Amino acid sequence: MEQVLHNVRVKESIKLENTHPIGENSQADFRVGIVGGGIAGSTAALRLSALGVKTLLFEASDHLVSGPPICHLHAGGNLYREISEQQCLSLLEQSINLVRAYPTSVNRRPTVIAVPLGDEGEPTDILPRLNTLRQHYQSLVSNDARNNVLGNPDNYYRLYDREQMEALAQQTLPESPQSPDDWMIPVAKFMSLDKLKYPVVLVEEYGVSVFRLSSAVKIALASHTTCQVKVNHSVSDIVEDGAGWQIKTRDKQGRLNNHKVDFVINASGFRTGEVDNLVRASKNRLVEYKAAYVAHWPSQRGQWPEVIVHGKRGTPKGMAQLTPYPQGFFQLHGMTQSVTLFEGGLAQSTERDAQPRLPNNLISKVTEAGTTTN
Repeated sequence: MEQVLHNVRVKESIKLENTHPIGENSQADFRVGIVGGGIAGSTAALRLSALGVKTLLFEASDHLVSGPPICHLHAGGNLYREISEQQCLSLLEQSINLVRAYPTSVNRRPTVIAVPLGDEGEPTDILPRLNTLRQHYQSLVSNDARNNVLGNPDNYYRLYDREQMEALAQQTLPESPQSPDDWMIPVAKFMSLDKLKYPVVLVEEYGVSVFRLSSAVKIALASHTTCQVKVNHSVSDIVEDGAGWQIKTRDKQGRLNNHKVDFVINASGFRTGEVDNLVRASKNRLVEYKAAYVAHWPSQRGQWPEVIVHGKRGTPKGMAQLTPYPQGFFQLHGMTQSVTLFEGGLAQSTERDAQPRLPNNLISKVTEAGTTTN
């Protein structure tokens, strides 16, 4: 997830703490327009309106923060082995900020990382990264105790050898897991232990219920009189007028609307480039379309952790991800061309177009079926 306020097009820098001595619930003398009501846009609206900034939040759909019911936080970036250490540290910090901002939306279950025998990597390959992340998490907690949201830093990850997994496989499934061992029991019982390399890793990386997050955002914004939420408002143009910006929108009834603001925040998700085009701001970016599938396993008792099986992306043995839902439902990803990846599903911006152009058939899937992109 991109950092909040990552894509910002403003006439001048906003430095609230220096240029505007405003506090909670006081009134600022300028107005901010936010394009996009996802996690980034809604969070920006919450923070600015709490500071007394008059805020307009525009969302093209009929509700805020839409997306998969449960999203993995990628706290340490362990889902993708290919990303850099610095990206992993950034993901950790962003995940901590998200948990702090929306604690009631977090599904507090760990993530299990397994490496199959057929994979060219070794489980020990990620240990240097995990140690770096644990040390960074410890430093963040030492600097601010409020950052202690992923459990005790000393227990950020745990290793399980073959003997330990076989012993856990003999245990009874707990209805309400309380310890790392409890969470590992269903994995030990139902995964093929003779097809894995050891150790298996358990990491304190959580998931987010976007349904709960969306509800929390809606309730919180309703209490802020300085924020106006404009759902079903598609932004058609943004024009700089010398003293600020004119944001032009079309509502659900097809009526044209004009909104005067001093600053614009672009939080449009995978369509961010379209807003950049309106204000003639070039930006190099990639957009990728990926699919997830939901399976029902009603005979499965107990609660599962998130499970990631490493594999080389784009091959028949690409990475697999199992995300648990309530009542025996699971979300499945597989980084193969036949499961999650799509031909033409990765697009890049150009010098003339800041918006990466996915094929029309994939755009139709996004708009009609509510699937998401990265």
